[in-house]
Amino acid sequence: PYRHFTNRDDLLAELLTRCFEVFAAHLEARPRSDHPGDDFFAMGEAYLSFAKAHPTRYRLMFSTPMPNPEKYPQMMARARTAFGLLEQRLAGMPIVPTPVGTPISRKLDALFVWSTVHGLAGILSSQITAGLGFTPHEHAAAVGQILARIGLG
Repeated sequence: PYRHFTNRDDLLAELLTRCFEVFAAHLEARPRSDHPGDDFFAMGEAYLSFAKAHPTRYRLMFSTPMPNPEKYPQMMARARTAFGLLEQRLAGMPIVPTPVGTPISRKLDALFVWSTVHGLAGILSSQITAGLGFTPHEHAAAVGQILARIGLG
């Protein structure tokens, strides 16, 4: 691959650009609903199904140190597209007030959702729940219950 790229960062940026593009397309392809809560739930399921179906791409996107974002604007544009889908979905939902004096930020709300679903994806892929005594039924119910709890927030 180095014959086609100047250095490691150029190669990594191209790979990440393509991964974020596929990831955003996967999120966009989710089943749509006119009900904001149902559509939000479907987006969460799409996120988790991508992580499960494409573990190497998922780890590359979220566990590999990224090359300098300023040097690779195309890579960051694709990452922003994927994150923007979550922000757009949240824009159609009612906002729960934050503590007094704290401004409401949809971007930070999106970060909350993303970090929670990202953590769930990591936990479910590790199989640690079986070692912690979770039954197969509880493991299977985790996605629905956790996405519902995020929706309450």
